[in-house]
Amino acid sequence: MKYLRLIVFWGLILGASSAALAQSYQLFQSEVDGIVSRTWLKFGPFRLVPVLNFGNFGWTSNIFGEGVAAGEVADFMITPSPQLNVYVIWKRWLILSFTENPEYRFYFRESQFNGFANSYSGSAKFLLFDRFILSGEYVSQTQRGLAVMELDRQVQSTVQGVDVKLIYATPRNTTITLEASRDRNTYQDILLGQGSPDLVAETLNNDTTQGSLEFAYHVGAASQLFLRTNYARMDFLDPLFRQRRSDAAEIMAGVRLPAAGIFEGTLSFAYKEYMPTASGTKAYFGPIASALFGIRIENFGRLELGYDRDVQNSYLLNEVYYLNNTYSATLVFRVFDFFLLKGGGQLMQLIYPGQTPGVQPGSNDSSSPEASFLTDYSRLFGGFIVRLSKTFGIGLSYNYWRRGLKLFGNTYHGSLVTVDITRQF
Repeated sequence: MKYLRLIVFWGLILGASSAALAQSYQLFQSEVDGIVSRTWLKFGPFRLVPVLNFGNFGWTSNIFGEGVAAGEVADFMITPSPQLNVYVIWKRWLILSFTENPEYRFYFRESQFNGFANSYSGSAKFLLFDRFILSGEYVSQTQRGLAVMELDRQVQSTVQGVDVKLIYATPRNTTITLEASRDRNTYQDILLGQGSPDLVAETLNNDTTQGSLEFAYHVGAASQLFLRTNYARMDFLDPLFRQRRSDAAEIMAGVRLPAAGIFEGTLSFAYKEYMPTASGTKAYFGPIASALFGIRIENFGRLELGYDRDVQNSYLLNEVYYLNNTYSATLVFRVFDFFLLKGGGQLMQLIYPGQTPGVQPGSNDSSSPEASFLTDYSRLFGGFIVRLSKTFGIGLSYNYWRRGLKLFGNTYHGSLVTVDITRQF
């Protein structure tokens, strides 16, 4: 009887180990298969996946910039953004990848906004002992545009950072992920002359360190239920603004739906504590959420609904953070198999919960009573798509946007006409 118990015990251990091995191997193998299926060209061990994107392609009636306050500035803009993805797969246990993505933002008349930006990344992913997936990534991403909704000008933003992740798949369809990252976020007002003080950079440049632990339970072939905890610290680089340092902790639960099928997207809700270290500044304790839910009906189209609520660092001197509520909706309606109509809108609210005692948010008047403050950004759009193949289409969209910037005592609005390239239907 004793030997039977030992046999059963070791049998369970070996069975659990082999099941875990199979789960981790399947996750890694699935990514390998995805790279192989996307490969366009192959030279020796190198697999190439080129993509031609356009960050912007159209006409705008009002460029976000310092000149906006004096009057609207219209122009035609185009931002070619070719991207090259290179992969190396070594004996089904190592994936090396590199991405290069240069882009040039070009305005036909307002050349002061023109500029080149480049983004690149490199990563390595290992399958260890057939049970663990270890990955490391370095990213350098530079963009030009309206990086922060509080700003009334265009800036160049750069994120440089490293990310390390360890994944373990258990026998019971549960994936455990441990992740750590550190990013340096820098901003530059592109219209300032050399040597001029840059308040955008002084106020916003920071180092962000994060760590997270996630448990995900796989339901069916592709859906997941997950529970995630995250801790982050934001340290500001300018000595005059180091007192704006903030710590944040959150616990999040949600579901991830597969990309194929009638329903798709991610729904998650969390409780967050955002704790500025500056004396006299209120911390935020409350709910946040992130949801992007799609319904796809064959021969009809697709409806996508989105909602996002989170705490963001503020550009204002008198404020440390604001609460960002964003609502969005998009409907793509199939008129014919090759012709689709689309429309939708977005509303973004920036809420300042009266953080500094005795100071009206966005004001230098210390006698103002404590109060909440609200500004908003809204957009409506409509257009069409002509489908040229199963995975490629081109279309035209008209956008009308409005920014209610009470922070600056002004309201901006304008129109945007864009040429759109679509690769998903």
